[in-house]
Amino acid sequence: MRNKLYKELERQLIEKQTGLSPEKALDILKSIYGINTILPVSNKTVEIVVANTKEQKELLSAFNIEF
Repeated sequence: MRNKLYKELERQLIEKQTGLSPEKALDILKSIYGINTILPVSNKTVEIVVANTKEQKELLSAFNIEF
């Protein structure tokens, strides 16, 4: 199962032309965090993705993940 996930990540990285290896992408992803908060007026729960570095932002953008 792990090998299939690795191969799919590799395929997606190539398709999105990131120039990253799966190892490098996983290393970048390890330090991206999400924060869940409740909006006071609407009482809705939202998740905010925290990307601090240029590499993190580029990788998230390649996968259309808002930060």
